[in-house]
Amino acid sequence: MNRRKKSILKNLFLFVAILLATGMFNAWIFHANWNNYFRKDPVLDHGTIFKYDMGDIPIPDTIFFAGEAVPMTQKRFRKAIYKALKLRMRKKALTIYYLKQAARWNPEISKILKQKQLPDDLKFIPLVESNYTNATSPMGAKGFWQLIPMVGKKYGLIMNETMDQRLDPWASTLAATKLLTNLYDTLKSWPMVIGGYNVGIYGILNKMKNQKEKDFFKLKLSAETESFLPKLISYKLVMEYPQIYGFSEMDWKNKSAPFEFFTTDSAFSTEGIEKKYHLKLGTIRDLNPWLFVNSYSNSRRQTFHLRIR
Repeated sequence: MNRRKKSILKNLFLFVAILLATGMFNAWIFHANWNNYFRKDPVLDHGTIFKYDMGDIPIPDTIFFAGEAVPMTQKRFRKAIYKALKLRMRKKALTIYYLKQAARWNPEISKILKQKQLPDDLKFIPLVESNYTNATSPMGAKGFWQLIPMVGKKYGLIMNETMDQRLDPWASTLAATKLLTNLYDTLKSWPMVIGGYNVGIYGILNKMKNQKEKDFFKLKLSAETESFLPKLISYKLVMEYPQIYGFSEMDWKNKSAPFEFFTTDSAFSTEGIEKKYHLKLGTIRDLNPWLFVNSYSNSRRQTFHLRIR
């Protein structure tokens, strides 16, 4: 074998050796980072599949809201849920704070929803509307449910110089259940009710009429209205599947004492109630921000539930 052939064989051998070494190195890297190449979609015990098809956050293939299936095959809606979940996970500390509020208030809201035979998922509305604060919107909406004056009065809330019951979580929840029931009687769909709650009954009916569309998920709505249901669902998913989204139920477990009330259909004074229950002066007004006066004649003999603890 001449010198030239030896040189060619030597180079060929060296080239093959380099290829093998590179292949072995890549194989080791691939094995070490297997999960980054093939991330398994989590599947819970009851069969719900969560896919990573939108990015780094798993989205369930099946979601029910208020007992109705939502179209997770519709890319626009799936993307909206992904966006809402991403915000929940990016602002984890804030999400935990909101869920602590939910753990405190949701049981009270759920009781009223159950009494009125309404879906429990509706309890997420005040979480998105107000984060359980008595904020006032530019449109004059107030309270947990962000009710505007016209709606509050329509459903029996007192709003005058003595009180504004939109700021009473229990009274405003009762009013909200009446509104939600009326919306459902007209719209016959809970997703459509959610849209109607956000934009108003006539607003959603006009959209349906102008677009000749009865399917909520095919309607073209404002960005705020379209994002409302996905926001509700994002909280529902985090609370139902905390382990999937990097949370722990212990992060927001409610450790508060139960609420206690003084109930009356007669005249009352805050000072009298405070003396009766050995409370610090001013406690009743602090715990009942809907009440603007220290005494109330109650000539119409209406029933009031004043929080004392």
